Amino acid sequence: MSFLAWIAIAVIFLILEIASFSFFYACFALGAILAGVSAFFTDSVTLQALIFMILSVVLLPLSRPLAKKLIGEIAGTRGA
Repeated sequence: MSFLAWIAIAVIFLILEIASFSFFYACFALGAILAGVSAFFTDSVTLQALIFMILSVVLLPLSRPLAKKLIGEIAGTRGA
């Protein structure tokens, strides 16, 4: 796939993230961006897809603590 195709996928995930604010789709957006960067170095769609899948799955559990912290801060400021 081309760089622009990966960026289009990332934009779709970012739109979903903005609509949900869960940090779930942001992981996939970042994975798509990095897969798009790999498109500059290789034409292998398999490698690009692997980069996308591995990074997205690795980022999911890492984003949970950040999401809980940010949602807690937002909820704390609403009551003040």
